Amino acid sequence: MVQKGSQAGFVQVLVILLLLAGIGISLYLVQNPQILKSRASGGSFINAFEFKDKDGNLIKCDSSTTPPTCTTKSLDIQVRVKDVNALLP
Repeated sequence: MVQKGSQAGFVQVLVILLLLAGIGISLYLVQNPQILKSRASGGSFINAFEFKDKDGNLIKCDSSTTPPTCTTKSLDIQVRVKDVNALLP
């Protein structure tokens, strides 16, 4: 049978090791910060798409506004990707 004194000693050693590991991990994370930036913040993707109304007429979009706006009288539109490379990071 295991004695209670040795179990208590084992638990104390385990707690100390966990605390030391936590301190080491904390120091690493503090010294190596993560810089989070949005990939989509570089510009507008409106030029990567082509918009047409139900009659096949090209819909002009204004990319100078935020967000970009497209004006049409019809809610029935077709969207086609015309430049896949503009969508890649």
